[in-house]
Amino acid sequence: MNPALKAFYALCVVAAVMACSMHWFVLSHGGDTWRGAMLGAMVSGSAERPYVYRWLVPKLLSGADQLAPEAFRTSANESLALWRDQMAAQWPLPDRLHRAVSDKNSLFMRLCWWGVMVLSLAAMTISMHRLAQRQWPSVPQAPAMLVVIAWGLILALPAPVLYLYDPPALALSALGLYALAAGRWRLFVLAFALASFNKESSLVLLVMATWLAMRSEAAWPPRRWIVWLWGFWLIARAVPMVIFRDNPGLVFETQYWPYYLSHPEWLALLAAGCALLCAVVRRMNELLKASAGVITMMVVAYAAVGKPGELRVFYDVVPMMSLVIMQAVMNLAERLKKSRR
Repeated sequence: MNPALKAFYALCVVAAVMACSMHWFVLSHGGDTWRGAMLGAMVSGSAERPYVYRWLVPKLLSGADQLAPEAFRTSANESLALWRDQMAAQWPLPDRLHRAVSDKNSLFMRLCWWGVMVLSLAAMTISMHRLAQRQWPSVPQAPAMLVVIAWGLILALPAPVLYLYDPPALALSALGLYALAAGRWRLFVLAFALASFNKESSLVLLVMATWLAMRSEAAWPPRRWIVWLWGFWLIARAVPMVIFRDNPGLVFETQYWPYYLSHPEWLALLAAGCALLCAVVRRMNELLKASAGVITMMVVAYAAVGKPGELRVFYDVVPMMSLVIMQAVMNLAERLKKSRR
C-alpha cells in the first residue's frame, strides 16, 4: 500500500472511530441507556440484574472519577457544563440525553465513558488489522479489507440501545481472536480476563481456546491452562451474582423466547444461516471452524433468550463473522481465478 493510500486509510479509520463513538454516546443517552442500567446506578452497584453483573466499565469509570484530583474534576465538570450549554443553545439535545447531561457532577464520568468507546473502537480496528496481517501475510490489501468488513458489520447490526459493556465486548473479542491467531497466549489471557469481568459472553473466547486446544496438532493453546480458564470464568461470573444477589431484576432474561415459538419462520431462517455457515467453513482451518462454532452458539443463545431486533448482542462475534466472511471471499476469488485459467 503506497503512502497516500495508507494516509487515506488511517484518516478513514479515525473518522469512523470518532463518528461512531459520538453516535453511540447519543444512542446510549450519555450512559443512561435504560432505567435499570443508568450510569450512576451501574457505577454505584445499585443497577438491576443482570446488568449490574457486567462491572468492568462501571469500575473503571468509578476509579477514574475517584482518582482524579478534586480540583481537576470540578474544573472539568464546570468546563463541560459550559460547553454543554453552548451546544444546547445551537442544537437542541435529545430529551433523554439532555436529562443525562443535566447532572453537572457526572459530566467528567460521562466524558470518560465516551473515551472508553473511542478506545474500544480503536482497539477493535487495530486488532482486526493485525489479525489480517497474520492470516494473509501475502495479501497487502487484506488488513484494509478485513477492517472494512468488520466496520460494515458494526454499522449493519442495528443497536436501538447501547449499554456500557457493549463497546469493550467488541474490542476484547477482537483482541482475543487476534491473540489466538497469533499464538500470543499471555495476551489472550489478559483479553479473556478483562472480557470475563465485562460480560458473560467472554465464553465465546473460552470456547474457541478450548476447541483449538483439543483440535490443534500443535500444543496451542496450552491444554493445562484451559481448565484454569474455565474455573476463572465461573468464578468471575459467580462473584457478582453473590455480591448483587439482593438487587432487583433477573439473573437471566427469558421473557423473549416465546416470540420465536410463535414466529417459526425466523427460527427456520436462523437454522438455515447456521447450516450454511457450517458448510462454508468445513474445509477451512481450525480457527475458522471455531469462529463458526461460536457464531452458531451466539445465534442459539439469541433465539433462546435474546430480545427480538436487538442485534447489538452480536458485537461479541463481529470479529469472528468478519474473519469467516473474509476467508470465504478469498476462497471465492481464488476459485474464480482458477476457472479463468
